Amino acid sequence: MQPKHYIRALLLYCGFVFNYACQPAIAEEWRFLPGDAFFESALTQELADMMTVDEDGDTLSLRYHTHARVALEAGCAVLEIKRIGLKRRKLLACLYKMLRKQQAPIFEITTNERGELRRELNGMALLVYNKTFDYQRYAIGLRYNEDWAEEGAMFSTLPEFVNYYISEDLTPSCVIEDWRNSRHVPPLKVTFPPLLDKNLREAQFSPLTVDASEVIFVVVTYPMIEELRKNVTPWKCYFVNQHTIVGGGPTEEGWIEEEVNVDVDTIVEKDE
Repeated sequence: MQPKHYIRALLLYCGFVFNYACQPAIAEEWRFLPGDAFFESALTQELADMMTVDEDGDTLSLRYHTHARVALEAGCAVLEIKRIGLKRRKLLACLYKMLRKQQAPIFEITTNERGELRRELNGMALLVYNKTFDYQRYAIGLRYNEDWAEEGAMFSTLPEFVNYYISEDLTPSCVIEDWRNSRHVPPLKVTFPPLLDKNLREAQFSPLTVDASEVIFVVVTYPMIEELRKNVTPWKCYFVNQHTIVGGGPTEEGWIEEEVNVDVDTIVEKDE
């Protein structure tokens, strides 16, 4: 990149920071926007259990995971993965259980008139990408969406649009990477509900849809995803395709990946 392009990107980043620092107390954190490269959900015990119990379900419904740093949220909140199949759902459930052996879940327990409520505080990041996403070349966890300002304004529920694009605590190098390669990374190819064309603000909870054969799941533990966004190496993610789980990431010796062995014998038998 030419020096003037670096200067432009750094100025853009400084503008984000200044704008954020001068924002009023009420702002919005964005969920999925139409130009984003991925949809972020959370892989929790509740979701893993649902995948193993609902054996006849062929649709996986994911809710966008925000980081709860602001009062309001805007953007698409629900993604339905169609024709996901039992094997792939159980691969995700097996991966959750495997990673929980390395890091125990942390629950917040509250009570109300309905009884005890348990909320998992450290679920893993579950990112849905196009299967063609080149994760060895491009950064995982960046939106690669240079239309964020216009799209955010369309979804905003505030009288005056207040953006919160830097909710991921992006570093200057990440902002440069996001801006430089946004035109090379296509957005997640979801189908939008009809209502979205008529009233963006009211249709935010109408589910987006995508066929499971068109996506790859990327699972990464928190807070590792924050390190990914800061371009810290080495790191390791888990990539769940239709048949296998692959663990991979950059090291000092280069990119290394290997298949993760999980017990899926029963899954294969039922799928067949």
